[in-house]
Amino acid sequence: MKYKLYIVFLTIVGAGAIALFFASSGYYPIAVVGGRVITAKAFAKDYLMAEMYYKNVLKSAVGSSTAAELTEEQIQQSVLYMLIENELVDIGAQKEVGGSVDDLVNKKIGEVATEPGIEKEIEAVYGVGFNDFKSEILVPQAKRDILTGNLLLKGKKIEDWLAEAKKSSKVIIFSGKFYWDGKNVSVR
Repeated sequence: MKYKLYIVFLTIVGAGAIALFFASSGYYPIAVVGGRVITAKAFAKDYLMAEMYYKNVLKSAVGSSTAAELTEEQIQQSVLYMLIENELVDIGAQKEVGGSVDDLVNKKIGEVATEPGIEKEIEAVYGVGFNDFKSEILVPQAKRDILTGNLLLKGKKIEDWLAEAKKSSKVIIFSGKFYWDGKNVSVR
């Protein structure tokens, strides 16, 4: 009986430590799209990439009126929207193509990896290594291209498909700053 209390106490402390580890590492959801979780860690990684890219665009557009000033909140909103849309496209590509999506994606992005000097260019522009760039930018774009091609063969447009997918999918955002309005990420 005496040891039972210690075991319960240690179990609670252990569970708390594990929860603290996952929370501090960013492994908690910030959004759920059709049952798929978008973690804070994925959001932070994509946000840092987008912020670096945006800063580089601003540097290259000095003196030009084409680059608009975006706030941190607008960049976050755009990144969250992109992550949600990428999940919807991934779900759609899996439904349209099935298990061969990964093979098609690897064929599409295989050529990019062989470009000389590409890793240094990606690091300079996006501030990440090639593997992160591949998983966060190239793979989602390849899936979008594959889905677009399959939809075109059926006489449909990706824009129409996305509009319908956004309306029909359950999207939940766990943020005090943003919410899903049925077709876009909006600011509260």
